[in-house]
Order: sequence, then structure tokens, then C-alpha cells
Amino acid sequence: GNVRELRNFAERMVILFGGKTVLPVDLPPEMIPQGKPEPSAEAASAEVLYLPLYPDLLSLDRDFRPGEDRRIPFPSWLCREAEAAVSCCSDALSPRLLPGDCMLLARTPAESVVFGRAYVVVVGEARLCRIIRKDESPERVRLVSLKPDKYDEIAVPRTEIDGLYRICGTFRYWAD
Repeated sequence: GNVRELRNFAERMVILFGGKTVLPVDLPPEMIPQGKPEPSAEAASAEVLYLPLYPDLLSLDRDFRPGEDRRIPFPSWLCREAEAAVSCCSDALSPRLLPGDCMLLARTPAESVVFGRAYVVVVGEARLCRIIRKDESPERVRLVSLKPDKYDEIAVPRTEIDGLYRICGTFRYWAD
């Protein structure tokens, strides 16, 4: 029942607002929560992480260190392992991630790669957002783009991967 109600509500909002942002004032009265909900004990005690915000992938793993003014707060439950936030400057992961979106990144050992997921892969001077797939040779991995018509698939020897980051979240950040 609840899932069907939610689906019907979402379909109604799409029809009424046709892709525009729906604000709380636009909601019908029955969908507005009465009173202010109490935060859960877990949410109330959530640790806040202050992650460095890198302007682009090229600055990741280099001498560049974001200053205190480039640190953004995040509740740790979003991605407890997150070490950095990086602004996306290309459409390589579109439609999942668009220019202007940011990624939460967690350093990941090569042994824990889940094939078929997107990672930021550091190979020499290159920083690539790619989906990692198995290769015919166990000594290599294939880095596959979501836009194969624009970006080629690359086979990389595992020994040439200098760094690996799991994308553990994405968000849109608006600075004041």
C-alpha cells in the first residue's frame, strides 16, 4: 500500500510540475508532516566529517592541499570511509554524474575492487572515472567509459595503477 501510494504521488508530481523543482509549499496538505520530527538518536549523535574539496581530479594525489576554506561538512553516515570530495569537470560519468556535481571518494585497495562499479583510477599522470571490468588476462583490468562513443576502453596492467578510489556518494555543492 505505502509503496503504491508513493509511486502514485511521484507520478502526480511529475505530471503537475513537468521536470521543475517541487518545493515544500507545492506539496498537498496530506503530504506535509505535522509538527517537527524528532531526530533519531543515531542522527543526533552523527559525527560530522570535514572533507577537503578538490577542484578537479587532476589535483587529487598531488601536492595540492585544499585550505580550511575548501573543507565541507558531511554527516559520517553518508560515507564513513570518505577521505575527499572532488568536483566533477567533465561528462565522463553522465548521466550518473554531471559537470558541477561532486564525488565522495574513499581510497580502496585493488584487492577489494567490485567489477562493474565506477572508480577513480590513478595511472601515472591520468585520473580517470571509469567502470572497472575483468580482462582476459588476470594481470590487467579494463577501464570502461559510460560513453564508449566518446571515450575509449583501456586495458591497464594492475601494476600500473597508482591509486584507486571508490565513489561512495555524489552530491551537488553550492558555495555561498
